[in-house]
Amino acid sequence: ASKDRVYVLFANNLGIGSRTVVSEVNPHSLAYSDVINTATYDTAQGSFCTDGVCLYISTAIASVDSTLLKFRLSDWAFVDLVGLSLGIKTLQFGHSCRYDGANVYVTSAGSDLVSYLAVVRIDPASFTVLDGASLPDNTNAIFTDDFAFTGAYLWCGSEISGNIVRLSKASLASQTVVTTGLGVACWCSY
Repeated sequence: ASKDRVYVLFANNLGIGSRTVVSEVNPHSLAYSDVINTATYDTAQGSFCTDGVCLYISTAIASVDSTLLKFRLSDWAFVDLVGLSLGIKTLQFGHSCRYDGANVYVTSAGSDLVSYLAVVRIDPASFTVLDGASLPDNTNAIFTDDFAFTGAYLWCGSEISGNIVRLSKASLASQTVVTTGLGVACWCSY
């Protein structure tokens, strides 16, 4: 929450051609209003976060390279967008977006996290992709709708393997897999 409000992201999860709507809810009076309502930027099953100054929305349209949208909280004006790519690889299906106090991270719910990026780190000031990484294989693909931060690490669960992948914030390519052995999907990590 920011500005003592709760924000909710709505979009058509069927993909291209839907509207993106962000509503602001007053948690005391329960009054709400749509603060962003656009067909220009389609987020489908995206995610969002805030740094207290701007709202960042990741796009998640199947088979389309993801972008990160930036809107000012003070007047809800669109500021910029950045493609979630690094080198020749792109991130598709940006499924979770979080701010750690310094950078914005976006993870993918894609099933091919070898050919595509699994995670990217974006500098909110310069609005550029600073780092990104793929996985060595697709055993732990389809990262969950959320992920956790602890100190120098991100913790992402796999909806395929049920394993947890620990990624270093210093270098997202530095990864350690925690093999759970459960054989069921991991739905979230916090």
